[in-house]
This record gives sequence, structure tokens and C-alpha cells, in this order.
Amino acid sequence: MESVEHSEVLVAVGPDQRGIAYGLLEIVTDAGCNIEELRMHTLGGLFAMTMRLAAEEVNFTFLRERATAWSSSRGYHFQLFPDEGGVDFPGLANHKVRIFDVPDSKGLVHSIAQLLMQYDVNFRSIVGDRYSSPHTGEPLYTVDFDLHVASEHIPRLKAHLNDLHPDYMFD
Repeated sequence: MESVEHSEVLVAVGPDQRGIAYGLLEIVTDAGCNIEELRMHTLGGLFAMTMRLAAEEVNFTFLRERATAWSSSRGYHFQLFPDEGGVDFPGLANHKVRIFDVPDSKGLVHSIAQLLMQYDVNFRSIVGDRYSSPHTGEPLYTVDFDLHVASEHIPRLKAHLNDLHPDYMFD
């Protein structure tokens, strides 16, 4: 019987520790899996990594065994999910919206997301960061949206974003 390669999505979350990313990448590589996509970040003392992996089932079996032992000894939560494939959004193009150096306020990201939803977008990712102005110490915020949007909405969306805040970027 011939083995067939397929994709699965690995999710690992736990306390941020030195060498965690390397350890996880080593286990994935040792299991014979190919990393097709990777997202990693730390936030509030937590580390999170998401990877889409390609391999044969025997490799995923080995990965499950090794990663389960590795993650439990370090206080991590680890799970593999079947890759259902991406959802196709016909007629929508990938664009990025960046709004930066805006005064931080409660509900800011929600307000921007609400505005974007008026244009029937699909969010692929949202990344936001709060920081202090180097000159005044005022709390500022930058948020990046990676989204799908229909081409016919782009001119109105750009104008609407410019009215909201002139320091934005739209690709």
C-alpha cells in the first residue's frame, strides 16, 4: 500500500522559555515533516506557534508521540488538526491595511474591524501593538489587518480609512 502525503496543522501554546521554538522545530524536522507555513509569537509571557505541516501519516504518528512527551514535560498544550484546506473567496483579493501611531483607546481595534466589515471583508490576520510615544509618552497603537476584499470596494474603503485617520497604509 502506497503512503500518501497530506497536511495537518500543529498548534503549541505554553510559557515562553528560552529554546522553545528551536525545540519544537527540531521535533517537527526529526519527524520528517515539511513546514509549509509557520506563525510564532509571544504575548504576556506565553509562546504560541502554529504550523501547517506536510508528511505521510507515519511521520505524523511519530510527531504526535514525540511532541506529546516534549510538551507535557514543559507545561505546553500541543495539538494536531487535519488541514481542511483554505476557504476560497472568489472575487476577493488579498490586501493589507495598516493604521499606525493613533492614540490608544478602548475599542479601537473593534471600531476599525467594524468599519472594514462594512466592505464585506474576510480577515486573514490582525496584529496590534500598544507603545508609548518616544516624545510625549502618550499611549499609541498600531494595527495591521491582512484581509480579503472585493476590488470594487477598494476606492470607497481607502477614502473611508483616510477620513478615519490620514496616516494609514493600504496595499
